[in-house]
Amino acid sequence: MGLRRTLLISTGALALGGAGVWAAFIQEGSYRLGQARLMPPLLRARFGTEDRLYGMVRRREEEVLPSLSLRTPDAGDRFDLCAWNAATLEPIFTAPLISVASGDNGEAGILGEQNATIWIHIGGIGAASAVDGRMLADMAGILARNAALSNGMPESRAAFRFETGLEFTDAMRSNWRIDPRNFNVTPARSAPVGALAMPQASSPWVSLGIRGQAQVQAGGTWFGLLDAAATVGDPRQPRPGTGPARLWRTVAGGADAPTPPSAPAPIAAGKPPVPSPQPDPAAPRASDSALVPVEDGPLFDAMLLAEVRLASGTPGVLLLYRAASGAPFRLARIGADGTIAWRTALPLASVNTLMPGEAALVLAGRKAGTDATTGTEAIASLDLATGALRARDIATNAAISA
Repeated sequence: MGLRRTLLISTGALALGGAGVWAAFIQEGSYRLGQARLMPPLLRARFGTEDRLYGMVRRREEEVLPSLSLRTPDAGDRFDLCAWNAATLEPIFTAPLISVASGDNGEAGILGEQNATIWIHIGGIGAASAVDGRMLADMAGILARNAALSNGMPESRAAFRFETGLEFTDAMRSNWRIDPRNFNVTPARSAPVGALAMPQASSPWVSLGIRGQAQVQAGGTWFGLLDAAATVGDPRQPRPGTGPARLWRTVAGGADAPTPPSAPAPIAAGKPPVPSPQPDPAAPRASDSALVPVEDGPLFDAMLLAEVRLASGTPGVLLLYRAASGAPFRLARIGADGTIAWRTALPLASVNTLMPGEAALVLAGRKAGTDATTGTEAIASLDLATGALRARDIATNAAISA
């Protein structure tokens, strides 16, 4: 598709080379681009005080020919690397990476970041700058630079993993680590040469819907999701299910209350909460628990996400839910005393990934109002202190509201 340039890496510069898996994008003439589709997963990475969100998008690309041209226009797909401010979702850059045949490289995606290098997989490993998205290296360049890789490098995305750096296993089962500063490879068991920042891995793109994992301890208070029909219950014993629910709270302690287990670990990026060990309480009494009126009616697809504690020290929990079956999601922050600090409607019909942060929670999923099969994606960032929402449509990179 058009003219392509393959990259070989050299110290401090890029040099032209021969054929390889990757080809940097060079656009000659005019091309018409379709709407962007997200290639999960997303990556949230911090550089000093700057908190960024990265995503790879794919677009249909078709050459625009002069009206009298007799040849068939080139067509295919183009991959771009996009970066946004994680709190405001304001765009930082959109950098073209590569053009491929339509439908190729369905498993393409971001692997992670280390030392301001973003590792990307599109039919093979490659590296781009976290600063401006500029392509730094492709697999052909890494192979040409490292004579030790006589057995080649794996092409499967699943072959790469993060330990102290990006590692892989070659065809002879030798384990290697790639240095993001110069793209030299060394045996994975050897110590890194010089200080390397710890890698920041991308967030798994997962489906949320396990309502039974709903136990969260905040400030000595327990919250749990019980069946909507329940008139009394113990939130320390949440009931799994997919039907409508209501949120209950109880204060840990008291003569009949069991000793609560330790608080669950904070939610990991993009992963459902890990359930706490189940306590063995005495039979609950009506006086033990109280209903938290999040909405006038029951909650649908509800899930407690995490215990949060703001800079002020005030504890609370986050609750993701729908106010009606099939409605867009909402997010609420509830204080340890049961008060609703804020409720925010999200422009999301589904939620597929979560990326927690110190001051903002980033979510991504299918845009509300779009079809489950052909619908486009959206990202949302919520201020944990106020619930203020920023959101962006992936397809158009335009700001949207709930």
